[in-house]
Amino acid sequence: MFTGGSEFRTFDIKSLRYNGNRIVSVRFLNHTNNAYIVEDLARPFGAYETNTTLKGRCYYKNEDFPGENTEDYVFTHFALRSDFQIKDGDVYVYGELTDWQINPKAKLVYNPTSNYWEASLFLKQGYYNYQYVFVKNGTNIIDETYIEGSHWETKNDYTVLIYLRDEGTVYDKLIAVNYLTISK
Repeated sequence: MFTGGSEFRTFDIKSLRYNGNRIVSVRFLNHTNNAYIVEDLARPFGAYETNTTLKGRCYYKNEDFPGENTEDYVFTHFALRSDFQIKDGDVYVYGELTDWQINPKAKLVYNPTSNYWEASLFLKQGYYNYQYVFVKNGTNIIDETYIEGSHWETKNDYTVLIYLRDEGTVYDKLIAVNYLTISK
């Protein structure tokens, strides 16, 4: 038994000429492009949300100046509202945009003025998937369900590795690999 997780959240900064999916505003401030994502709500007990996602990945693209390697960088601002107290750990933006790592730059900090947990990342233009993950103090274990919740309906990719230990040997031999996508 293990958790199903939730579908990833998305945002679109492929263009700086208009507000892409889930972008509230795009501004050019202090010689830097800035994009503000719609404020997110912690959803550990919410209903399942169907989203077409890249399963945490990102797709780099610039729709303003098409061509290879034309993507610009955007200071991207995240804001998370939680109706419950977050304590005894830290919350991070997580996915391919952080190289699937707990990145100190992606750590959310509570802003008492706005009552939001906030973080900003310098990202290449494109389409992104992400989640908020919780890491309890004193551990390095990622809990994706603390903020995002878990639902049996979530589509997940699995890699199944099958090993065999022959009689009389002291090692396991990989004999098969299978990739599965499971959904309801």
